Amino acid sequence: MTDSIDIHPGTTLVSYHEGYAFVNPARWSPDGTRIFSAGYSYESAQIWDPLTGQTLLQLPHNIGSSGAAAWSPDSLSLAVAIGGADQTIHIYDTETGQMRVKCGNGGHTNWTLTISWSPDGRFLATGYYCYAVVIWDAQTGRKSSLLEAHQTTINSIAWSPDGQYLATASDDGLVYVWNAHTATIVYTYKGHNPGVTVVAWSPDSLLLASGNGGAIHIWQALAGQLLTAYQHSSGQISELNWSPDGQYLAVGAWYAPQVVYDIQRTTILATYDKATAFTNNVSWSVDSSLLACTGEGVHLWEVHTDKTILRRGQPTTIYTSRPSPDGSLIATVNATNLYIWEASTGSTIAIYRPTSTYIQSIDWSPTGTSIVSGHMYGEVLTWNIVSRDARPLTRTYLGQQGTENSRYTIVASVAYAPGGKLLAAARCKTIFIWDVETGEEVLVYRGHENELEHTLGVRRLCWSPDGQYLASCSEDVIQVWDVRTGQHIQQFSGDSEQVMDLAWSPTDGRIAVAQGTDISIWEASSGKRLAIYSEHLQKTIAVSWSPDGQMLASVGSEQDTVHVWTAANGLISKGYVYRGHSPSSSVFAGVKDAHWLPDGKHIVSSAREVNIWRARY
Repeated sequence: MTDSIDIHPGTTLVSYHEGYAFVNPARWSPDGTRIFSAGYSYESAQIWDPLTGQTLLQLPHNIGSSGAAAWSPDSLSLAVAIGGADQTIHIYDTETGQMRVKCGNGGHTNWTLTISWSPDGRFLATGYYCYAVVIWDAQTGRKSSLLEAHQTTINSIAWSPDGQYLATASDDGLVYVWNAHTATIVYTYKGHNPGVTVVAWSPDSLLLASGNGGAIHIWQALAGQLLTAYQHSSGQISELNWSPDGQYLAVGAWYAPQVVYDIQRTTILATYDKATAFTNNVSWSVDSSLLACTGEGVHLWEVHTDKTILRRGQPTTIYTSRPSPDGSLIATVNATNLYIWEASTGSTIAIYRPTSTYIQSIDWSPTGTSIVSGHMYGEVLTWNIVSRDARPLTRTYLGQQGTENSRYTIVASVAYAPGGKLLAAARCKTIFIWDVETGEEVLVYRGHENELEHTLGVRRLCWSPDGQYLASCSEDVIQVWDVRTGQHIQQFSGDSEQVMDLAWSPTDGRIAVAQGTDISIWEASSGKRLAIYSEHLQKTIAVSWSPDGQMLASVGSEQDTVHVWTAANGLISKGYVYRGHSPSSSVFAGVKDAHWLPDGKHIVSSAREVNIWRARY
């Protein structure tokens, strides 16, 4: 960046992008010429050339989000599970993208988890959040038969390469081997505890690999004799895939590296950690040399040389970016990763991947040596930013609180007090304060807990400049309270609209509140509204003060813009609108927040990319 006075406000100086959106699945075509991949972002369902990464065919954006997709044996068709209200299987022509057949219209009543073609291409087997395997006629889309034996969710189905058998794995802990012609069970494998997530045939149809938690079993398909057992570092195996030559078994797992096992030597051949994310799929090239690994985008990994041949994906949505106290570094968060990069060059310095749940909020310590992160399922963690060591996690203030309902555990805001001696975190409707040096809890504030209608709890916390008070907001109420006593001293709200953000002026007792389509300026001590900025056309979602307390940056739901304006001496002065972010049709890709750098001249704002731009002369 440069401080030249010739640079006009609104000029983008640095644009940063790192990371890709989740991809699940990625499937190599049997003829080895194409890959299908899909994710949760718009326009992510594509068939593409693995040599060049070039898109060959764009498919409807709503397909593939369940992760269930499979190529036909002749590579001419692609079966994909359609999520949402549809709950059907669509079979597409892989040359034209036209839908050939629709399997469903009531055949499944819930989300499809797994799809497998018969080797002759005549039938599809599908499993879902229910107890039966459905066999479909791939030419007509009609239901051919049902295989009913499992007692709960069917996670994985695999047709044997010789076409004689069908293996099914379920949360009931069983793997059934079915005669594909008579629809009868010929063997039941009971070697796992409940929760078998995946099953896969060896290319010669003699062996089965199955996964449960972190345990991988390789066993004789019709005899059940356990031949080899591996223990993966992850707690949840998501995929097993035999190499076409039968020598290796690739393993994908949640929040863990992909691993390739050498079957004959019963050892780990290679490990790949570049694509780690919530779900990892693995798919082999026909010559058993490359793996398509998913997670953050799709990575083509040359297994024997450990080289990444290609990396591809849609840009990830950035949720927040915060400048360090001296402005030299920026911390950027997408759903799962924390990126640290240089503000002057846009160069990534470090990537931290918590092996837990989605990051919801972050804050820098006043010294700039650590970052605190709040997570979806209740964790509050701190990270050593200075050491760059392999284990940067330094303290866990709150542990995971379960995954059944995140609205009761989400840590929506974390904030260091000025001076850095105290740390505050809001989890649902409860606010915790700790002594940073000792890690001891010094106060628990429950002033929002009687707001029964506020199911999402506290959205944001901000400290007064002297560190004596905290302001906290729930959906339509702002409270100010004394952190020394926990005493509530003020409460105010402008209207019934949702409060999305608040920020305390760094120089005095004013609080800026993003509520409805307005930004309101309130006096913390009296609860009096001093001024209103009403230039946003849609709901406001973020607000930030300049270091001198004279200007504000605010973000609305107008997608790709940031408003910069003045609030001084009780008066509002219109400024300008920054439009430097890339336009996007996705509702998830708009600007999420904007924060002033310590120099008071620049702002960092987050959308699909993170921009640092000149805010004023």
